[in-house]
Amino acid sequence: MRTANVLVLLAVVLTCASATVISRGGRKIFGGRAVTVEAVTSPAVHAEGPHWQAPFLFYVDISSNSLQRLDTTSGNVTKWTIPPGDAAVTLAVPLEGAPGRILVTRGLELVEFDTESGQVVASFGFADQGKPGNRFNDGKADPAGRLWAGTMGPEDPGVGVTPGQGALYLLEQDGPSAKVSPVDISNGLAWNSAKSTMYYVDTGTGRVDAFDFNVTTAAIENRRTVIDFGAQNVSCTPDGMAIDAEDLLWVACWSGWKVLRVDPSQGQVVSEVSLPVQYTTSVAWGGDNLDDLYVSTSKRDLTPEQQQQQPDAGSVFRVSGLGVTGLPGQSVSRSNLVAKRNI
Repeated sequence: MRTANVLVLLAVVLTCASATVISRGGRKIFGGRAVTVEAVTSPAVHAEGPHWQAPFLFYVDISSNSLQRLDTTSGNVTKWTIPPGDAAVTLAVPLEGAPGRILVTRGLELVEFDTESGQVVASFGFADQGKPGNRFNDGKADPAGRLWAGTMGPEDPGVGVTPGQGALYLLEQDGPSAKVSPVDISNGLAWNSAKSTMYYVDTGTGRVDAFDFNVTTAAIENRRTVIDFGAQNVSCTPDGMAIDAEDLLWVACWSGWKVLRVDPSQGQVVSEVSLPVQYTTSVAWGGDNLDDLYVSTSKRDLTPEQQQQQPDAGSVFRVSGLGVTGLPGQSVSRSNLVAKRNI
């Protein structure tokens, strides 16, 4: 078990009319309550996709092609490399009513992984046929237990991702079906408490968008922008996302040292929580009362000097004391799945 580093910071609770100064490290944060920011895992290279299933937090390390599970009662982390170990693992969502079974990605394939045997036991098909340089990225289950998962184009270190090569997929009975395209980097997903709106991040656009959502049919329509980071001079790009019980969004701020709370009805950032690492990748609510915010982070793009300055980069952090509760993460319903092949 790793001894966690704990930082006491201030979370800012704003109104749209108020102003605030938020910064990383030891600099002051004005206006708000004290919260605890704690690194609860050792650093991965590129941690992503946290999902709470009490008492565990599942997440992935994309760079090591692995699924990881934090036992929040003991602090122990269990790691599985998804066979054959040579394809990116980018999301992990538990299967409802099937202890130990997780739906994960393996490159461009959606598969069922058994944590007891350490084996892939079924495949639910492939995305982006004819685009072998692509891979899956983020994904979540909607309120009816259907999996939505998006892809992205080839990534050239130092250059970036080839734009417009990905799509957002819905896993249906016949396999993954593209619902939004073209997409640059498919990322955060969230649904409001009324189950009537789906929020979506395509990181390449720098926006959080919304769709009208039909929970019965999974139909989406009327796409519109909730917030444009560039237009509002937000100094980062949006990544993974979660939603709280007040229907406000919590957005990981890639290269921004923080997580943002966004009011989608106003299209404004209303609060921020700073972290001691540059690259926050995604967020999920957890804890007994869903009042802990788990934040995954990355050290992949840091120089060796920057990694020394940010020793906890790549860790999963727990933020507590926010005074906010979240909506629970949804498991995937097996009734929505038909295996394309058994393995």
